[in-house]
Amino acid sequence: MRVLVIGANGFIGSNVASALSSHEVFLAGKGLEATGHSFNLDLTDTQSIKKCLDWAKPEAVINCAGVVTNDESAKLNPLFTSNLLTEIAKLDTLPRHVVITGSAAEYGEVDPKDLPVPETAPVQPTSVYGASKAQETGVALKYREEQQLPVVVVRIFNPIGAGMHPRLLLPSLIRQAAECTKGARTSIEVSRLDARRDFVAVTDVASAIKCLIEGEPEYPIYNVGSGVATSNAQLVELIIENSKLKDKPKVVQTSGEPERPAASQADVSRLKNEFGWQPKTALSDVIKDILDDSKH
Repeated sequence: MRVLVIGANGFIGSNVASALSSHEVFLAGKGLEATGHSFNLDLTDTQSIKKCLDWAKPEAVINCAGVVTNDESAKLNPLFTSNLLTEIAKLDTLPRHVVITGSAAEYGEVDPKDLPVPETAPVQPTSVYGASKAQETGVALKYREEQQLPVVVVRIFNPIGAGMHPRLLLPSLIRQAAECTKGARTSIEVSRLDARRDFVAVTDVASAIKCLIEGEPEYPIYNVGSGVATSNAQLVELIIENSKLKDKPKVVQTSGEPERPAASQADVSRLKNEFGWQPKTALSDVIKDILDDSKH
């Protein structure tokens, strides 16, 4: 299958491209060097998108591109997908599959009694980023309904792995542990030890997307997560266990305010029941991968 991966030079996109090695993969992304199988794509420019689609002639399109910061620039996310789907809808031959990457941040506050959160849960984002992804999903579903485009949204929870952005929680904690190893600090700081998230290996995210383009998805939205809520306390413990620390450092909680309830555990039964998909990578193994990567 000819598969166009957009945002292929990003954290999720590069892993998706690797997982699809059995297909003919075309890579697109901002700043990519133009070669036989890669295209420098600007999603704000409809002519750039048209040229990219004409070049790749994709049977499947996976959009992993987007702004992940929680500021005004995140509002570009729905624009990127709107521009992309507008140009796909004009094609003489439509792709068999179009996958758009959504986010657990779309769910916003979720009462602990409503966990694990299913795809049918109300969308009530509490951040600029979450609102942008919810709007992007709305655009995708509108094209699915009104233009009959074969669009599916994957709501990704907290993707982790080697190469993830250093400003995020897990790399930050690993850096602190490394500084403790070198004697540069004596404690590890974290906002709240009781805060929980559903951390999912980015390789498992990629395998879920692979299932969707190789199958015939029944639903418009699929959660992709580990299905497990992990506390920051557990996360820190795993990092300490896997770091070369002779003495266990002090762990300091920097916030006295409990975190607002979040979508901290995914219900992934849709993917499991329909495709037999399972998250395969243990959290401790991902931490080891990141630790190894940080040494290079």
